Amino acid sequence: MADPNHPSIEEIYAESPSINLVVMDEDGTIVSANRCFHRTAGLAKGEALGRWFPDLLHGLEEVERREWLDRRLGNPQGLTAEDAWTRMDGVAVPVRQTCIPVDTAAGRRLYCWGRDISEERLISARATETSFQNRTLAEGILALSLCHSQEELMQVLLGRAGAILECPHWTVGKVLPGDPPREVELLAFTPALHARFLDAIQGMHLPILDSPFSKVLYHDKQLSFVRDSQVETQHLNPQFVETFGVRSFLGVPLLGEGRVAGVLFAVAFVNEPALDPSDAQFASLQNLARVASLAWNRLVAQKQLEAQVAHAEQLNLQLLDFQAAATEVAQDQDFDRLLSVLMGMVSGAAHIDACEIYRLDAKDGVLRRLAHTGLNPELVALFEEIPLEGEGRALSGEAAARGETVVVSDIQAFPRAEEAKRRFLEAGFHSSVSVPLKSHRGVVLGAFTATRHALGEPSPHARAQMEFFASLAAMALERADLDARLQEELAQRTQSEALYRTLVEESLQGVYLIQDGVFRYTSPALEALIGYAPGSGVGLPVAEVIHPEDMPFVAENLRRRLEGEVASIRSTFRVLHRDGTAVPVEVQGSKVAFEGRPAILGVFQDLRPRLAAQEALQRSVEQARLLSEAAQAFSLAQNEGELLQALFQGARNLTGLPHWWHNRFDAETRSSLTTAWSPELLERFSEVQIRAPIPLDEYPMREALHLNRASIWIADCRDLPEFPSAYLQRVPHRSLVAVPLVQGGEAIGALFGGTFGEEPTFEPFRGADQRPAQPVHLRGPRPQPAPCPRRSRGAGGRVPPALRPGRGSHPDRRAGRHLGTGERRGLRPLRLHAGGDRWKARGLLEPRDPAGRQAHPGRAPGAHPPWPGGGAAAASISPPTGRTVP
Repeated sequence: MADPNHPSIEEIYAESPSINLVVMDEDGTIVSANRCFHRTAGLAKGEALGRWFPDLLHGLEEVERREWLDRRLGNPQGLTAEDAWTRMDGVAVPVRQTCIPVDTAAGRRLYCWGRDISEERLISARATETSFQNRTLAEGILALSLCHSQEELMQVLLGRAGAILECPHWTVGKVLPGDPPREVELLAFTPALHARFLDAIQGMHLPILDSPFSKVLYHDKQLSFVRDSQVETQHLNPQFVETFGVRSFLGVPLLGEGRVAGVLFAVAFVNEPALDPSDAQFASLQNLARVASLAWNRLVAQKQLEAQVAHAEQLNLQLLDFQAAATEVAQDQDFDRLLSVLMGMVSGAAHIDACEIYRLDAKDGVLRRLAHTGLNPELVALFEEIPLEGEGRALSGEAAARGETVVVSDIQAFPRAEEAKRRFLEAGFHSSVSVPLKSHRGVVLGAFTATRHALGEPSPHARAQMEFFASLAAMALERADLDARLQEELAQRTQSEALYRTLVEESLQGVYLIQDGVFRYTSPALEALIGYAPGSGVGLPVAEVIHPEDMPFVAENLRRRLEGEVASIRSTFRVLHRDGTAVPVEVQGSKVAFEGRPAILGVFQDLRPRLAAQEALQRSVEQARLLSEAAQAFSLAQNEGELLQALFQGARNLTGLPHWWHNRFDAETRSSLTTAWSPELLERFSEVQIRAPIPLDEYPMREALHLNRASIWIADCRDLPEFPSAYLQRVPHRSLVAVPLVQGGEAIGALFGGTFGEEPTFEPFRGADQRPAQPVHLRGPRPQPAPCPRRSRGAGGRVPPALRPGRGSHPDRRAGRHLGTGERRGLRPLRLHAGGDRWKARGLLEPRDPAGRQAHPGRAPGAHPPWPGGGAAAASISPPTGRTVP
């Protein structure tokens, strides 16, 4: 009989809801079991009694069950292990149980306590899956953040999505613009999907059909999933399912700017198992898509930013060209030259088809045209003057009168100037933009009008470019007016030359007065240098103008001057423009007394022009090095072929042009023959093409090279009538440089360099103090030769006009390109001197004498130079292995 004060183990665990208790005898027969054990084993109450317990062990053979029972009966300390019980319905239940053998009055008993660990294992499996998903997601986020291109982003997204949800068919599509969107263009896909559709998937457009799937994905911007299209028939469009054989379809939106910009798709087809993602996989895919959207938007923004930076760099280069031209003509005050440079910049703009610049005559109340480009003669003669009031005010007058930009998207709708409207429409112009030209004080100086063939308003980029050109024109006008006033003022002055020089120096430098750490006076030039309006620099703290890194140095110099350690200091440091740009300056300052107290008076000098000149000098040094290397190569040449190859290499290093060849003028056949060429030429043309003679009667450069012995360069041969289309089909020249080879005073051939077909055009380099070479016609009246005897430096005589640098040339404005003699760029006739079996080349890479002259043997007036008829100078040169061009 049981002791009520000492309950048995069976009584303790009889009603336990979670602990399984079973008691067995030495044979493994169950003699006692609680309710929890019956429930876990799927037995009715009391049904377990008398059963052999090892029969309930899952997955064990008879021998293994006997061993299981013996191990536990033979371990007096007890044994804890995880087993699996087989329920009556055949389901295996994982159990962690402890078995202890106990000797009782009824005999040896085996007590087993166990707990159902099914839920624990489920939680552990979920935790393991969540950990895997989190790790996969983290790796995907890292990989997406490191992508540098959209293509790389797509491939990473597909790979990471496949790691989260095992599916062979993934693709990423871009939603094409539309309201509402109608199509998705596939941008990237997995190899398995490509193998299924082959090349048909390249650029495939998926229709966005009206279905619940599309509504959730594109309208609600949420993940959308159809597990089995055969069961959930209402969720996908039946035509779509039938066409592509879709069984499971998953779409994850990629958001950008508040809309669905792209979609990540996973698909299982009818002959494949259906997709069955877990909630954790859904969450990981959504998080991955969010990160991919951010990365996608970042790449789009980066691309836009790069385009803006490129545009800004282009504008900056144009501004530098304009400033260089302004500096170049500063001494001569050549306002027309400045306008010419500006119009050349405007003519190259893609968004401007025609342009006019007007100056305002405030006294007469009219605008007078200063420059134009892109207009036919009728339109040029139409508006030489435009009134600011009345019917004939037109668009430029409208902008000048109102002082603001006027955009006309359709010239036909402009309310005035009917005759002008008709002429512009007949010429094919349909829209226009006019920008008032204002001084830095806001005074209207004139108008800049850009006309376009296209209808509608210009894009923000195009409008910004027009306003940029207008600001340059305003700068040029203001400079011209300032120069005119300065000249008028200087003409009226009667002070000494020293006062005049002081006035000029002060007008070019920024003057300042510093007291108590603030500017008490700043000149307009200094205020312009740091980006402040005139008069706004007074009271400005010095520390706000000086670069923070240079402020300790500047403060120390101020102290030394104020305390009398030095009378004057010249130093260089950086100041800050109002927009944050650092500007290098040179400062000369001295201690003075202002209003009875010490102050510093000095001048600022902008160092950027000097630094630019130093860079130009470095470029000149580099050119000199290349010339030296070329001269060394000439000196090592052993024959004419080696000499010309050295010449080709030197010319290529100096100019960057890839293709070079040598032509000889043959008097017997009256043709031009190619005798040597650079190896690069043979990569483009066959040797048969290269050696094909060109009759001199068809030779476009006969007058310039053979008769006038002039060096020439051509930016684009296709723009010149001297190169007919039939000739260019045979010899597809693009850019061309030609230097005559002179022997005994006569041109026996020429050195050529250039580009062909669609290769880039060539613009000859210019030095820091050189203007572009003036253009010259290839054909035309032959200049009358004048006696020009060979002379040493200082000898008398005249040089033929065709051989004088910068003379005998005239403009050729076709398509904004130039054809020039090139003499101001260092391209001079090449002279061959025979000495034994050595040949030397002089002229192209040889420095000119200080007077800028080059000796030429004379000939009788009116005599035509004879064609060379062979001899050593005209002998054929064995070409290297490779091709050339005629």
